[in-house]
Amino acid sequence: MDVHFSTEGTSIAEAERFAEGTLGTLLTDVDLDNVDLGPSGITLIRSADEIPKPDPDPVPVPEATSPLLKLKISLRSRKAKAGKTIKYRAKVINSGSAEADGVAVCIKTPKKAVHAKKACQSFGAVAPTKAKVRTFKLRINRGVSGKRYKLSFRTKTSARTKPKISASLRVK
Repeated sequence: MDVHFSTEGTSIAEAERFAEGTLGTLLTDVDLDNVDLGPSGITLIRSADEIPKPDPDPVPVPEATSPLLKLKISLRSRKAKAGKTIKYRAKVINSGSAEADGVAVCIKTPKKAVHAKKACQSFGAVAPTKAKVRTFKLRINRGVSGKRYKLSFRTKTSARTKPKISASLRVK
């Protein structure tokens, strides 16, 4: 072990007295891994043979698992007549390695043109590598023909991935 002294702010004589009288006690009575000498100016350097060796068999850390959701909508572009009811199928696919709990899909529609009978639908828990399907029924209001509208589908879940997708509806 090498010991270096800094004489900044102290005399050389004081540093020598400290090294002669105190260092021997310091090295035998104190755990050198947790030495905090503060402003005393001593720096302790360990030699290579005193460094503790790492554990040969560390405990493996388990891989983090999480759900990975995808959202698909049937017929992303559709034509319909005013006053009619149409259906969209929403499919949630979990391609992750963990179950996705509390999955729901909600649709956002332009209220002046389209009314969703049930705007949010629950899918419950979606198991890994599985899929679930729900059908949304939409009623197209009268008097909105000749226009194109955007419908937005979004998942709600505690999973990190919250996919969203949009569809196009052209009213005749």
